[in-house]
Amino acid sequence: MGAAPMHFRQQQQNSHGPGRQSGGHRRVVAIAPAPSTSSPAIPPPSNPRRSYATPADWEAHRDTITRLYYFEEMTLREVKKHMETHHDFLATEKMYKTRTKKWGLDKRPGETYARVAHMVRLARDRAAVGKRSAFAVNGHPVNWDDVKRYLERRPDLLAKIDKGQVEVGGASSGIVCRTPSPDPVKMFSVPGPLDPERDTRMHGEVLLLFRDYMDGGFDQGMWRYDTKGRCYLGDGGSRSTARICAWMSDIWTVVHQGSSRAQAVALINELMDHLGSMIKEQDCSLFVHLVRCYYFLHQWDRAVSQAIGAFIVGMCEALLGIHHPISKSWKRVVSLDGPGLQSLLEKAGLFRLEYLESLARAHGEIASSILLEEYFLARTMAAQSDAAEIDRVVGWITDYLERIDAQPSGDYCRLLLRLSAPQIFHGNFDMAEAMLRSVASWIERGETDDPYFMMVNAGYCFNLGLLCFELGQEEEANKLFAEGLKSSMALGEIQKEHKTGDSRWRLPWTRC
Repeated sequence: MGAAPMHFRQQQQNSHGPGRQSGGHRRVVAIAPAPSTSSPAIPPPSNPRRSYATPADWEAHRDTITRLYYFEEMTLREVKKHMETHHDFLATEKMYKTRTKKWGLDKRPGETYARVAHMVRLARDRAAVGKRSAFAVNGHPVNWDDVKRYLERRPDLLAKIDKGQVEVGGASSGIVCRTPSPDPVKMFSVPGPLDPERDTRMHGEVLLLFRDYMDGGFDQGMWRYDTKGRCYLGDGGSRSTARICAWMSDIWTVVHQGSSRAQAVALINELMDHLGSMIKEQDCSLFVHLVRCYYFLHQWDRAVSQAIGAFIVGMCEALLGIHHPISKSWKRVVSLDGPGLQSLLEKAGLFRLEYLESLARAHGEIASSILLEEYFLARTMAAQSDAAEIDRVVGWITDYLERIDAQPSGDYCRLLLRLSAPQIFHGNFDMAEAMLRSVASWIERGETDDPYFMMVNAGYCFNLGLLCFELGQEEEANKLFAEGLKSSMALGEIQKEHKTGDSRWRLPWTRC
């Protein structure tokens, strides 16, 4: 029996809720075909003619335009296209030139580079004597998050600042620094000095060890190519990959849920009980994903990450041996700090992408979903997940599916879910809807006890709920969030099945 259809721009009349079936059958959320033009999902605007942005519109979008043009270094043509696509903001390129000049954003070559260097230097000097800093450029406040994203894209800049190699010159004109008031002004952390030579050496050593590990794993047959899922699996199969993803999701919860430190530590202690089994199974994706989790924790709480890093090193040495490439790699990973750790994660993700790409060619794959996901992950961690790149990757996926005339696999669905969330946040609801329709077609054929089904169904429900919420359908959204939570809990039970009893580790300052 098929799932009850639902279109998320209509109210569902079925008393069983979205995608539910009576009679105790599995609960699946699906999307019906779009309604006919005679009954549009969203009424057309009363005046379809678009008008150019007003002065009030320019001011309302000033922060976004400044970020795109000044800190993300888009051209005015690229900014214009982005604003039209994602903000329905209509203006000519000449209007952009006039407005950015009025705002003092008429850039000269290298100006953003020099201005960011000047602000970082000044903020460091003031922090050294206990002063906080807030900046403005030509009278407009600077969002420090934009500065941090710029530094993440240009890691060479911090190294040059440390060595005094950046000439600011006249770029400092128009920059004002003041001590902010203590009320709800969000303060920022000033990037500390780097040891670029040491970091570069550590990165090289870790990547060489990681390459040896990948070579050995494939040479010894530890991982196999799964034609159904178009991905690489170890002895633990898809359940092993599912446990890693569930573990990563819980780490993400620790970092972002805003709970008390005691609650977060309790959850971390529980998560550490599962780590031993995951290391033993040596899933192909474990190293990069584990470094990613360590990076999240490092950003959240330095003391917690140090304790966990030491535990990971000890666990790897105990289970794999002190001479194992992963054990040696982790001893180097935990010695990195801040930007050096983030840079390693980016490099490791890109290395794995290139490595798997070479293997995919051997299998005759035009494109592999796991490669696309690795690529998007690397872009995200490098703070380069811009809307234009998202659109490009989505187009790549769509073209590939059309060429092979195939329905999305579970792995492709995970990637589509990863890409649909940014589309929702950017307000590109039509693109998000198209992605979720593709995922729904796979869910209808899925097996409810399969980890991939649970993982995809949970993500699908959450993303569809988010879209409903953005469209003002809060009741429908809450039902979908509950459905997603049910799938997540089922996936968590699979993780608990493989809990090891020999890793009863606790953070050293807690009693459990």
